[in-house]
Amino acid sequence: MKSFKLLKFVFLLSVFFAMFSSNALAKKLFPIPPIRVAVLPIINKTDEQPFFLELVNERFNDFLKNSNIELIPEKEVMEYLKKSGYDPEKKEFPSKDTLKYLAIMTNADDVIGLSLENVTRQPPIPLDVTYKLSAQVSIKTIEYERYKDDILTYDFSEKGESSNIPYEGVSMKKAIINATNKVMDEALKSYVFSGFSNL
Repeated sequence: MKSFKLLKFVFLLSVFFAMFSSNALAKKLFPIPPIRVAVLPIINKTDEQPFFLELVNERFNDFLKNSNIELIPEKEVMEYLKKSGYDPEKKEFPSKDTLKYLAIMTNADDVIGLSLENVTRQPPIPLDVTYKLSAQVSIKTIEYERYKDDILTYDFSEKGESSNIPYEGVSMKKAIINATNKVMDEALKSYVFSGFSNL
């Protein structure tokens, strides 16, 4: 009886490894093609210092590099946005018609965008010996899925703090950086990338 159970276990284990190796082999032989993505210019509604914009751009660009996507050249995106009549100076996401037009003309599966909405600074509480500084960063994301002809939009807001005792190393910059990293972590998870190329 024990030997039967052992044989059964060995058989199941070998089946598992065979499935795993064939799965890995299939992925190697037939890799999932990248999604074609058009990225809208980042909208900035804040009056923040360069370090904030640099941090957002760095996080966004790293995300785009590390995802299974093929980026439509920026020049091409801007050309068709201009032809559609979209005005970036209005600091609003394009209409659905514009997003659809852009996706068709660039043969993009998805169109994504990011809007930096607000940065709020909160001064320390009087007589607080920790001298805590905090900031809140709010952003919006948009994604147009061409094959569904659907738009996904999300709002994100996160708080960051800078606190040391007493007064050393505390800065509003540190609080804003903390808040920005948190909010970007959440925002970047919202992109689905479910175009035909990835099916």
